[in-house]
Amino acid sequence: MQKNQVVPGLIALIVAFAAGVGIAVAQPYPNKPIRFVVGYPPGGPTDIVSRELSRPLADALGKPVVVDNRAGAAGTLGNDIVAKSPPDGYSVVLATSTMPIQDTMLTSLPYDTLKDFTFVGTVASGPLVLVVTPSLPVNSVRDLIALAKAKPWAS
Repeated sequence: MQKNQVVPGLIALIVAFAAGVGIAVAQPYPNKPIRFVVGYPPGGPTDIVSRELSRPLADALGKPVVVDNRAGAAGTLGNDIVAKSPPDGYSVVLATSTMPIQDTMLTSLPYDTLKDFTFVGTVASGPLVLVVTPSLPVNSVRDLIALAKAKPWAS
């Protein structure tokens, strides 16, 4: 094989490779709006936090961040939408503390919390309060636990 016969083949290979690379180049993220799915109705604390977070995030990314309220089933409906969305970073769920609790309380969820979601970060926290009816004979969490153990049928 002569030297000048290899060059046309090499040039064709380089052109084909360059054309393929041009097609495979990733577009910068984000190149379309991002959807914040909130599993609670508009006006509640989770909705307010998501809207306050969406504004600076949209400014920083240069793309809209749309809050999509999908209320129902203590956030499960919204979580399910994101679990079934493509894992491309364009559908994000603003989950609450109910998300990990649901795994322990519900026998069947339409998604697997540990496999279908990746924790990104905490955006807000707030106090939780445990209350009981005044007619219940307890004055502390310890009393409530003791009563629940003594009368499991009542809980």
